[in-house]
Amino acid sequence: MTAPATTTGIVLRQVAALAALTLPAASIADAVEPPYVTVVANALPSCVRIVSRSDHSSGVLVSPAGHILTVAHGLHSNDDQAEVVTPRGGRLVAHILHRDAAADVALLKLQMPTSGLPDGLHALTEFASQDRSELSPHTVVLSLGFPARDTSTAEAVVRLGRIEAATDSALRTSCTLTVGDSGGPLLTTDGVLIGVHQKIGLGRSSNLHIPLQRCREVLAAALKSEDVSLSDLDNTRPVSVIQPVASAAAKKQLQQRSVRICGAADDRVIAFGTRLSDTLVATKLSLLPPGEAIRVQFMNDEFADASLLTSGQPRDLAILQLLPGNTAPPIIEPDANSAKPSHPNPSQLDIGTVLFAGNAAQTTGIVARVKRDEPRGAPSLGCTLSQDGQLVKVDRVTANSAASEAGVKPQDRLQAINAAPVRDLGSVAKALQTLEPGDRLSVTVVRVDQTTVGFGQLRHRPNKLLDRTEFLDGRAGRLSLRRTGFQNVIQHDAALEPAEMGGPLVLADGTIVGINIARRSREAVLAIPIADVLELAKLKRLQP
Repeated sequence: MTAPATTTGIVLRQVAALAALTLPAASIADAVEPPYVTVVANALPSCVRIVSRSDHSSGVLVSPAGHILTVAHGLHSNDDQAEVVTPRGGRLVAHILHRDAAADVALLKLQMPTSGLPDGLHALTEFASQDRSELSPHTVVLSLGFPARDTSTAEAVVRLGRIEAATDSALRTSCTLTVGDSGGPLLTTDGVLIGVHQKIGLGRSSNLHIPLQRCREVLAAALKSEDVSLSDLDNTRPVSVIQPVASAAAKKQLQQRSVRICGAADDRVIAFGTRLSDTLVATKLSLLPPGEAIRVQFMNDEFADASLLTSGQPRDLAILQLLPGNTAPPIIEPDANSAKPSHPNPSQLDIGTVLFAGNAAQTTGIVARVKRDEPRGAPSLGCTLSQDGQLVKVDRVTANSAASEAGVKPQDRLQAINAAPVRDLGSVAKALQTLEPGDRLSVTVVRVDQTTVGFGQLRHRPNKLLDRTEFLDGRAGRLSLRRTGFQNVIQHDAALEPAEMGGPLVLADGTIVGINIARRSREAVLAIPIADVLELAKLKRLQP
């Protein structure tokens, strides 16, 4: 059974492959950035957050008089008004003019001065006039909405996807919706409104939307009485499909720079990685099992032994160095006229910029946020402690926790965490205060007269596992265990799994902008800007 979605999400895994079938060869070789940035910039001021008691949803402003199109399930059934949060964080009141619970469509109108819409708001004026037959499968679309897990951000989050199926009453897309997105706009790549978000499917690529034509039918009387038209021929135009395509330089960069990080014993893939030079590889620190030998697998299936050179826990980054005697395929720089080796400043990225990942550029995403600070999480060690004189005693150990992984047992005396001495309960809290759920740590205990050291991975506190805005009753998919507490990151929506973290992220022209670091949520992946990665590796630039 599907559930209402209260945020928009859009992910596209194989648009590049699709474009290769639909665009001429010259277009593929000379791929340029699609004009999504302008479309998104124009659409963001029309998307608002709607708050109805404890419910959060999204809506789209469809008239200069302040009319908002949204879904009925985001509004409390007994209320005649709701609060609207604008893209600049302002709070306004909107009257509920009409709602149809069966069709799940509603029309609101802002209370506002006669001078017009407040600064920072503007209405969409491009509405689809065509029927669903023109919205063929694989039509690329854009989605906007407000994830409910993040109430501190005023601006909507954009995602990229494609239409998977269409009927008169529903559109299904690969735009990954999440809680808070319902009611937000579904747009073509040239900014035409074609529907609003409604439900979350079981998988990330299954998301339902209400077609604009269906909204017109349900709200016909209300729209007429308010003198609002969503079908005026002067404001409608056909759908234009603009496909994102990776250049040859982008594909070459990803093929050369992408590696897999494997365990030396059985060659199992534990993470992805990004080659910074012939001998250095960056990857996700928390995916590396402590104390185990590591091998790097290149895309030509050759292997090289590697060791940990340095790491940075706040960014969850590890820099690996190939061991002497190991050889690696050469890195050949792209043509200087077609790509730059790195993108030093994430603030130079625009919201709506297309990104590519995967060793063949088969995974496509869109920049949703730049210079993002992801809030911190609260880690759980997984044991109950008490003060016993000058020692800290372990009273109980929770199954499947960092403590149990580290081999801690009841009656042990806790001696150190990450080599920092533990003398009292306060020192335990201090040792954990800089760590995040998902970080690995060493735990030293004394059992009888024997000292032992074990390793474990911190977990999220049990109450967070029941947070619907995070896990969506299981529909969020697999998330990275370490996914919180990142600073100055890029947020995008590429359909990457937690085990694919560590790989490179590039622009359409082959410019490397970052390293994927966390599958944060159903709709979001976080990436560390390449400049921060190079700083940890003590490199000024990516090297051949």
